[in-house]
Amino acid sequence: MRDFKALVDGRCIDIVQPSIPTTGGLTEAKRIATLAQTANLRVAPHVWGGAIGLAAACHFIAALPATPHTDHPPHPLMLEYDMSDNALRTQLLKTPLKLEAGHVLLPEGPGLGIELDPEAVARYRVC
Repeated sequence: MRDFKALVDGRCIDIVQPSIPTTGGLTEAKRIATLAQTANLRVAPHVWGGAIGLAAACHFIAALPATPHTDHPPHPLMLEYDMSDNALRTQLLKTPLKLEAGHVLLPEGPGLGIELDPEAVARYRVC
């Protein structure tokens, strides 16, 4: 939070992009979003990697209040989405997240709405 506050207070950024898995989770990302919104800055979470972080970002975005930047074009609420071949995004879940008409559909199950595929987790485990 401290680093984002310095960037926002210094007017060094126009878009605030917290990475939910590395910034301290959903609670800390929400604090950062509140800081950004009070400074009238856009929030677009940084998501580059696996399906778990993507699911967390989807729920984070869904929980954000509408702001003047997200209610209408040309500045809708955005999610950075890696379109490369990424097994940690496409194979790690029993049911992969769905991209439909340019939108990632919000998972509806309990928690983050996802369930890990144990075989995929074992296949990609590094320790």
